Amino acid sequence: MNWYFIAFEVFGFIFTLFGIYHFFIVFKNRNYDRYSRAIMIMILGIVTMFFPIVFKVIFKL
Repeated sequence: MNWYFIAFEVFGFIFTLFGIYHFFIVFKNRNYDRYSRAIMIMILGIVTMFFPIVFKVIFKL
């Protein structure tokens, strides 16, 4: 595995944890207009984690 695939996995995991953290903070403070930001951060993390896997499958690396 190349270093950039590992970097994508690590950054994606960090983004996902950051999004989950924001989601719980929003839920705790009942600030409902910020749910979309927390969900977008989680989706960004998940997409970032799966990008190298999809890239490997498409280009057969």
